[in-house]
Amino acid sequence: GEWIRFFPQSMLEEVPWLRYWMAVSGMPFHPGESRAQFEQAFRKFREQGDVPGVFLSWSGAIDSIIYGQENRRKLVPWIAALNDFMGEYKEFPSKEIEERVTCSMMKAISFSYMGEPACTDEDLWVERTFSVARTGTDNSLRAEALNSLFSYLLGKDFRKTEMVIDMLRGLTRQPGVPPLARLVTLSFEAPHAISGGAYDCCMNAVTDGLELSATTGVHIIDFILIGQGALCAMITGDISTAKKFLRKMETFLGMAKPFEAGLYYYIAAWDAMGDGDLATAHLRSNQCLILSEEPGFSWNLYLAHFQKAFLFFASDSDEKAVAHMDIARKVSPPGKSDYGEFSCSLAEAYFLLCKGKEEAALTPLRAGLKVGRETGLGGLFMWYPGFLELVTAKALEAGIEPEYVRELIRKNRLLPGDAHLDLEQWPWPVRIFTLGRFEIVTAGKPVRFPRKAQQKPVLLLKALIALGGKDVAEGQITDLLWPESEGDMAHQSFATNLRRLRQLLGEERALVLREGRLTLSDRHCWVDVWALERRIGLAERVGKERGRGDGGADHVRLLEQAVDLYRGAFLADETKLPWTLSLRERLRSKFLRAVVALGRHRESAGEWEKAVDCCLRGLEVDNLAEEFYRRLMICYGKLGRDAEAHAAYRRCKGVLFDLMGVPPSPETETLFRSLMTASGQPK
Repeated sequence: GEWIRFFPQSMLEEVPWLRYWMAVSGMPFHPGESRAQFEQAFRKFREQGDVPGVFLSWSGAIDSIIYGQENRRKLVPWIAALNDFMGEYKEFPSKEIEERVTCSMMKAISFSYMGEPACTDEDLWVERTFSVARTGTDNSLRAEALNSLFSYLLGKDFRKTEMVIDMLRGLTRQPGVPPLARLVTLSFEAPHAISGGAYDCCMNAVTDGLELSATTGVHIIDFILIGQGALCAMITGDISTAKKFLRKMETFLGMAKPFEAGLYYYIAAWDAMGDGDLATAHLRSNQCLILSEEPGFSWNLYLAHFQKAFLFFASDSDEKAVAHMDIARKVSPPGKSDYGEFSCSLAEAYFLLCKGKEEAALTPLRAGLKVGRETGLGGLFMWYPGFLELVTAKALEAGIEPEYVRELIRKNRLLPGDAHLDLEQWPWPVRIFTLGRFEIVTAGKPVRFPRKAQQKPVLLLKALIALGGKDVAEGQITDLLWPESEGDMAHQSFATNLRRLRQLLGEERALVLREGRLTLSDRHCWVDVWALERRIGLAERVGKERGRGDGGADHVRLLEQAVDLYRGAFLADETKLPWTLSLRERLRSKFLRAVVALGRHRESAGEWEKAVDCCLRGLEVDNLAEEFYRRLMICYGKLGRDAEAHAAYRRCKGVLFDLMGVPPSPETETLFRSLMTASGQPK
């Protein structure tokens, strides 16, 4: 293209094709200079009525703004210009020019979108671009069409983005496709995989991309791939790998383009937040916002404002958090962005839950999870520990989209927070039932262990739970299970059966052996005993804090949950094992206290039928407890069911005489006589 410069200036002014080709040749090296040349050529083509020249110089101007990393707002008048002369020319001069203009228009729409439509017929241009991608004869233009579609659809339509990536994969498998096209496809696969919660796919795309760049020497996409790997590692809890990736990005930060540097500061801000360094997080997030506002790409701008909202919320600046969330919603408005609606709604629910506004949080929670389920979203392009854990736990408690929420938890490898360790609806890798029956459930299916070889590992698990489940000394377990063995023999038995138990549970993290002490992880295992004791303990604390006998609605809810959890005695089939006795009696005593407290609340609220149920539940566990018989007689009396009150007394009298050889207490006799007198029945 250098030879064109030798033409006289007057000829360049009069022959716009010379200026056009000068701009084309300079585009890879100086896109800013090329933009000026395309603009001048465009004006001259318009004057001369050269229709092919008008369309091609318009397309070149669009591409030069985008590739030159200029402010994307400069695209807006060019979009308007196309709409104007399209009305004038009615049709494209050739199919090739139509395809080229379509790709450029799609890029322009993608990169100028700021929460408002870039043009009135966006959907038409999307369909035209899909047509180029499907039927175009020029593979480079087809790839360009798909690239622009990905940029437009990212965050807006998850399922269509998936379709674009599938088409790109097919295209890049064709012979003669350059490595850069494959690298670009991998750089698209990674963020899409994160949005779908397919983190292994994301890391595979990053690894494959970096290996391909090393093999081919094409390193133009490395920075983006490394950034996506950093965020993916962060989300999946591999913080050391994430920090390693971030250090690599820092090395090349001085050479990074604005949108690349913006990605670095975005991820680095989440990293600082995770470290609890809010001051550094604010600085990095500010830099991310500056670098995102200048190019004006809606996806980057949305993420920057979304992050600022979380930062200000963490800094107790609620008004600023709301302001940034409002901007994020405008950039990614409801109905126009799957991801924006999904993530903003969940964020709003999280903020409300953290403020104790649980009822208000349910509305955005329902809205966000509905969008997530309908569109196939499974992850968030962010990392804020505790965010997804809290909203998913609340959704399960409230029965909102339970199947989808459980899948969201599995995909994101979430562990329950301290407040939800007894949430039975959580998709626990392992669930263990010991009250009334013994059962292990893994991956939603009961474990069958008929073989004798599996009895000892199961007994090891039972002993571990009976001894508290946490930091239990190996020697304490071997003394119970292998009292005849000593030293190395006992240790070998313990090690062998621990290995078999891990295989049986199918979850390596469920059992933690550290410094000779064994723990059953409460983040990976739900145990009914633990859930029962936590519910009862919390209920008792709530009752004391409120200073009232019934403790209010929260107290009642906790008591109901505790009573429901107690399905029978601890390891009821293992009555010959003396080490089960202590926990069995402790749990029985706690259950009886809980059912008495719940029954009293039912009575004080006049809920006599429910009070009857409490008494009967208590008698199932302790049929010698006269208090339950007395409460049962009172409840039946209040309900006017005198015959049943009389039957309750007779049952009490018979059980006490048959099992203990004693009559009912004077208190029980006095109550019975008063009830019979009140009903007019003979005593």
